[in-house]
Amino acid sequence: MNNLVKIVDKIKNDWTTPRKAKHFGFDCPFLLSSNFSEGIKDHTHTTAFASELTQMWEIFESADLFKDDEYGQWGIKILTPEESIRETSAQRVARGSNITDKDTIFGLFYGDSDFLLIDSYGEIYVGLPLDDRKYWPKIANSIEDLLVKLNFSQGAKYWEIQNQTPK
Repeated sequence: MNNLVKIVDKIKNDWTTPRKAKHFGFDCPFLLSSNFSEGIKDHTHTTAFASELTQMWEIFESADLFKDDEYGQWGIKILTPEESIRETSAQRVARGSNITDKDTIFGLFYGDSDFLLIDSYGEIYVGLPLDDRKYWPKIANSIEDLLVKLNFSQGAKYWEIQNQTPK
């Protein structure tokens, strides 16, 4: 948990104030920022979740990561435990066997229909709205790993293949 606190603190220090980012060598066309709520103290409603999710919610209950504050079309919304329960349930109904009983959806992307899913092993996937699960990219081995990679990429979707060359 100590490393998770460190990466959250780093993102807070570097991204609370909106600023320009570089995505794949190009200037991002809008300013991005990250904002975190306070962590939760009452754990009664988080006991059914993976331990790393519970640890994350102890540090912050919800967050906007690398959000385009002006247009709201970029970034990730990290859900509260209650929002995660609702979203996971809704996606199970909509997506059927693509979402198992051991999966939890804990993040949504601004500007599109993708979502962040953590499986029973703690691995993070991007759920794609039109594709079966076998095509969903695994983007991190843990929440800590996800936050490190997002911070390093300055909020870019680092798992997407880029065929452009920076100028």
